[in-house]
Amino acid sequence: FTSQELRGFKTGETQEKEEPNPYLGWRGGLRLMEQPQLFEPELETFAKWLKRRRSPTGLLVPFVRSTAEWRWIINRWKERQFFDQPEFENWFQITTPENINNLDGYILSGVHGISLNIRTVTALMTGIDPDDAQLQASYPPPIELQQTIIAEVGQRVAHLREQNTHAKLRLHLHLEDYNHSLVTSAVKLRYDGIVLHPAALTIGRSCIGSAEHDLAHSARTV
Repeated sequence: FTSQELRGFKTGETQEKEEPNPYLGWRGGLRLMEQPQLFEPELETFAKWLKRRRSPTGLLVPFVRSTAEWRWIINRWKERQFFDQPEFENWFQITTPENINNLDGYILSGVHGISLNIRTVTALMTGIDPDDAQLQASYPPPIELQQTIIAEVGQRVAHLREQNTHAKLRLHLHLEDYNHSLVTSAVKLRYDGIVLHPAALTIGRSCIGSAEHDLAHSARTV
């Protein structure tokens, strides 16, 4: 949550400071490090949940702005012995350009999967506040740039997968705004999954099926 979102909770206005740009403010990994007492109840709850599960259960952390923050989070999970649980999976979400630039560092710190939030990364690259709907409408996302980002991340993950220590690393595309060409690109680049808005599930499944069919046909032709 951003500070603005938390201010909407009961007593939130007395607990949260008012920030000029909450999206880029005190949140994510930075907040967890500076207020670990807020992180502990979440870890305690997840630890109890994990003990009852018999299928893969993951934690995904959005808006981490440095590998130092990520390592701090990883260490908290290690203290809770989450990595000793076979059902545990930790996922890192790419939300900033910095995450792409230092992607290898995040992966080498320990991760089961990568989720690329293409909407947020593109907005920050083009100087748009992802939470500002009016700006989002005024500056439609550049599809070519998004395809380039999807390709770069896909190629870097594919390279790491070739190393035995990261052979099982998974990659998902987080697509808040459905786009046919981006879904097709992700399939061709061997992304393992695509996260879509529920309203786009039907058309998304159709697009994925068509793209996978074309990919299989191309492989047979070659």
